[in-house]
Parts: sequence; structure tokens; C-alpha cells
Amino acid sequence: EGELERIKSMNMMMGGKIVNQRQTLLVEPEFQKSFLAYTLSIALVISGIFFTAIRVFFWKLESTGHALGLPGDHVFFKFVRDQRWNMDIIFLITSVLAIGILVATGLHLSNRIAGPIHRLKKYLADYRLLPSYY
Repeated sequence: EGELERIKSMNMMMGGKIVNQRQTLLVEPEFQKSFLAYTLSIALVISGIFFTAIRVFFWKLESTGHALGLPGDHVFFKFVRDQRWNMDIIFLITSVLAIGILVATGLHLSNRIAGPIHRLKKYLADYRLLPSYY
């Protein structure tokens, strides 16, 4: 009960607002690292699928130009190459942003899951139901 009173008094000293004072980024490192690896691998697979789709699109455009009998130095092929380059840059930037957002969201979600797991393990260890893992 002393811990509860301490938390209430700290809460009142801060104007009644609940302030998150946690300093640990990875509460359950083993679980969270595997969760983040899974999130990152999904993000990379999805990015690879979209990259392949973009490449197929531009390959079909070039194939259409060749099928029409256009010479290799035709302005159409220069246009397609320029657009492919532009799309590669856009894809790289958006992929890095999307992967960053997915990893940050994965970290947030893993903390939301790992917090209760950590508290349960601590509770069980305190009552000697599990051997201490500290």
C-alpha cells in the first residue's frame, strides 16, 4: 500500500496528470527483439513486392516500345528510363519512411504487450512462483 500512496502523491504533485517516467526502451528484450525482427521482415517483404511490381511495369513499357519497332535511341526509351529513375528515388524515400514508421509502431506495440508480461513475471517472481530472472 505504501507504493500506491507514493504514486498518488507523485501524481498530485504533477497537477493530477499521469506522467510516463519509464526509461527502459526494451522491457522484455528477447520478446521485443523477435517482435521487431518480425515487423521489419514483413516491411522488407512488402517493399520487395512493390519494387518488383514497379520494375515489371517499366519492363513492360520498354517491351511495348520494342514491339512497336521503335529504335533503341528513341525519345520514348529515354523517357521511360528517366521515369524509372524518378520512381526509384520516390520508392526509396517512401520505403525508408514506411519501414521506419512500421518499426516504430512495432516497438510501441511490443511495449504494450511486453509491459504486462514483465509485470506478471515480476509478480510471480516476487511470490516465488517462478525463479527470479534478475
